[in-house]
Amino acid sequence: MVDNRSKKSSTELAPRARRGDKLPSLAVSSLIAKVRIALKQGIRGSYYLTRLRYQLMYMRGELRHQEPIVIYQRGKVGSSSVYRSLLNMDLGRPVFHVHFINNIERRHWEMCGAHKLTPSAYFARSRHLVVSRYLNKEIKSGLQGRKWKVITLIRDPLKQRMSSFFQIVDLIIPDFEQRCRDNTLSVKALTEIYLERYRRDRGQTDWFNREIKPVFGIDVFSTGFARSRGYQIYHGDRAELLLIRLENLDKCATEAFGEFLGIPDFKLSNENITDDKTHAAVYREFVNTSVLPEAYINAVYDSVFARHFYTDTELETFKAHYLARAT
Repeated sequence: MVDNRSKKSSTELAPRARRGDKLPSLAVSSLIAKVRIALKQGIRGSYYLTRLRYQLMYMRGELRHQEPIVIYQRGKVGSSSVYRSLLNMDLGRPVFHVHFINNIERRHWEMCGAHKLTPSAYFARSRHLVVSRYLNKEIKSGLQGRKWKVITLIRDPLKQRMSSFFQIVDLIIPDFEQRCRDNTLSVKALTEIYLERYRRDRGQTDWFNREIKPVFGIDVFSTGFARSRGYQIYHGDRAELLLIRLENLDKCATEAFGEFLGIPDFKLSNENITDDKTHAAVYREFVNTSVLPEAYINAVYDSVFARHFYTDTELETFKAHYLARAT
């Protein structure tokens, strides 16, 4: 059934944006969730889509006068906690959270093909693509001499891959939830499916070269990383980039955000932890008991990405967790 609110005219919605009333970034994710429902129902002219149009118009006005904060990284690296924390501080400037900005259309079709989804079904699962397309358009139109503030996070590369796998596991295994309830999905079977998908994945190395470097002109691999403190600030012509290791986030967040954004009292809130989801037990068992090939484990931790951001000692610690039961 179509929501009666879809009958509201665009002129009824426009004044809020024209008045300059604050449309908090916190509302964007909630609004996009409603848009997802509208799209699923085929309500092209719905109240939610019309409201989103005016909200994005307002956000564009914000961008003309304020430097946006863009949290921009590959998925499953703890970025939702940072995003929510910044929104909660009500900084008075736009805060965006995306995984991709570069070549959005190509990326969209790649992901649809990889997961055998229709474009609308993938869009419903990827709310961030709405904002990604918006930011892509803004960047293409020119940053008008302003430097954007960009925040990205990284993580133990094997844990990042495993967590990403579980983020979309119900797309890869359509009856995943039912098989979990019936206890008919073994860790061995999950591991085989995981390796089929991620054996050749270059992970966060490719992401930086496909996203950060071409979009903002910052090559994180051309400059050393301060491993001891867990974060680094990079300066480019189009943006300033704060890169933080997830493993250090709890200890260095206050210092890092104070230096980068001038926020003296930054407090981190926890969001979107895979362990909190309904299949938490299966995820934990997969991470803690899966048997991976030794060659695969070594390849992940001997990568350019791993060697650049982690010390030999840290990498050996990561590897030991998996090598103890490797084949």
